[in-house]
Amino acid sequence: MLALSTLAPMAVAAEINGKVTDAAGTPLYRAPLCLQIAAGSPGCIKRRFSDRKGEYAFNGLKTGQYTVSIVTDKSPAARKLETYRTFVWSASQTAVIDSKNGSVLLSPFIGKFNYSNYQRVIELEAGNFPELAQVDLAAEPVFLKVAFMPVSSPEVAPETIFLGQVTDPASLRLQASLPLAVTGIDYQVFSAAFSYTGRITLAD
Repeated sequence: MLALSTLAPMAVAAEINGKVTDAAGTPLYRAPLCLQIAAGSPGCIKRRFSDRKGEYAFNGLKTGQYTVSIVTDKSPAARKLETYRTFVWSASQTAVIDSKNGSVLLSPFIGKFNYSNYQRVIELEAGNFPELAQVDLAAEPVFLKVAFMPVSSPEVAPETIFLGQVTDPASLRLQASLPLAVTGIDYQVFSAAFSYTGRITLAD
């Protein structure tokens, strides 16, 4: 006599991975990503941050269809996240896991600075960050974060212009468009061993 039973879905070690960069292909560090079971489903079942190479991975997944997107929550509760609020991101992507231990590599998520409603165009290079000349970029990964305050209020989080690893200062070129009211840009040069901060004052 056969006994019939309902088996729960078997967990598999499938994964979805990819990369996050800016328009020039530079990896972006700590870009927040959301994994949903399907497009339009409420909430993220997993969240990840891109690593120092701009890479991320959602692993331990079951077979099925998933949607991956950049987190764009701008609510006060999400201020602690590095949301790159001044960036416009490429669209969410769908991945189908159809086999045990399967792996899906998505196209890179590309973030482009949003120039709308901004009036002051600035260009920055390595010379604007003198601390870069004082550190050994070959000895360990060195990162640069550049941000500004859109308004003078503790309730508003800084807007990120750039956050990524610096490997070749000679090729570092950053461009952004800021509100006319912004008078300075704050930056941080850091690694696992040190952290230097500075401020660039903008001319009127």
